[in-house]
Amino acid sequence: MARSIRNLLQRIRNRDLKATIELLEIKDPSIIRELFDALSDENEYVRSYASIALSCYCMPEVEPALIKLLQSPNLFARTKAIDTLILMKSKSALPEIVKLENDPDPVIQISINRAKKLLS
Repeated sequence: MARSIRNLLQRIRNRDLKATIELLEIKDPSIIRELFDALSDENEYVRSYASIALSCYCMPEVEPALIKLLQSPNLFARTKAIDTLILMKSKSALPEIVKLENDPDPVIQISINRAKKLLS
């Protein structure tokens, strides 16, 4: 399964809409680790669709793992963790997101403000 997920992510890098749809249709919990890794990908398409796919998983371990990802040194990962928590409508994550208010990166600040508006 991991190989097919990597294949789909590569196809998404190439803006293959069908691969995106296939990724969103997979409901196999074994791909969650790959999706978390994809949140740090340099390609915005991959990050975005991994975020959307993760938000579709209503599994108890997804939210805590996203909250932990808020501490990542990787800007992409932090931003997509916030985006995914917003997509999941995770009001309980808002206090953890707000803890990032001292982050100097303007992209993180925009994400925090969006989270405050949408999760309050």
